[in-house]
Formats: sequence, C-alpha cells, structure tokens
Amino acid sequence: MLNKAPSKLELSFSGPVRLIQLSLKDKAQNETALTLPSRRQSATEFSIPLPELAASEYTVNWMVMGEDTTETGVILGARVWF
Repeated sequence: MLNKAPSKLELSFSGPVRLIQLSLKDKAQNETALTLPSRRQSATEFSIPLPELAASEYTVNWMVMGEDTTETGVILGARVWF
C-alpha cells in the first residue's frame, strides 16, 4: 500500500521488449488513459507518466512483444493500493 498516488509507472524487463498494450483500471473497472511509447521502440525499461489519481485500488495490465517479433507476451498485471 502506498501513502500517496505515484506520479509514474515503471516497468522493467530482463531483455528488450516492445510494450504493445497497457491499461490502468480502478476498483470499479474505470480505465485511466495512458500514453504508450512507440511500438517500434524496444527497451528493457519503460517509464509512463500517470495523471493525478484518486485514492483507490488500481490494477495495471500490460502485454509485451519480444524484440524479434516472433514471440508475444501474455497479459500480466499488478495491483496497487493507496
């Protein structure tokens, strides 16, 4: 549990990937719009700025594609409370 809303979302991976899908939903399943980096950009770390968020439980889901484009990732997620 966080004491205040985060200002950014940071994702780290062991190898270069393309972030192809990202969503942030509150407890009521309302989605917050996020700006994704270019799908052409492969990286091991992504930092996505977050808008001001109300106190709630949020779920982050993402999908990545390997740099060689032959493997697609599964949707993974994490929960954040504040």
